[in-house]
Amino acid sequence: MPDYLQPVGDGARRVAALACLPTAMVAAAVTALVVADMVQRGRFDYDGKPLWVAAVVLGLIAIACGWMAVRLWGGRSANGVTILPVWFIGLFGGLFLIGTIWVGVERGVLLGGSSACGVAVAMLFVRRAVRQRVGLRSEVGGRD
Repeated sequence: MPDYLQPVGDGARRVAALACLPTAMVAAAVTALVVADMVQRGRFDYDGKPLWVAAVVLGLIAIACGWMAVRLWGGRSANGVTILPVWFIGLFGGLFLIGTIWVGVERGVLLGGSSACGVAVAMLFVRRAVRQRVGLRSEVGGRD
């Protein structure tokens, strides 16, 4: 089974950073447009649907992509394994799991639910995998 927590080279990190930066910029621009539209109309919904949720989600995407771009370009990682903090990955995994279950139960949409739940559970267990990897690395003297 492949180890997805392997370190990557500088070239791959730079390419990933260059991909994250425009994504962060586009998400931030769309967030600004959505917020400006809500302010201009004086309403937080559109046809009865909560538009503020889209603004929050897009804002989080912009922040996460910007964070990843900076961390990937600088090559810094607090735990030596992941670019995003493991608490953020776990929090997002928990929210993703809750949202997936809510959509499945409330809306009756089960298509892709098992895959989404699998990804969410994996995100919840990233902290454990990182701890094991860091512990293993310290046992062998810091070498991978």
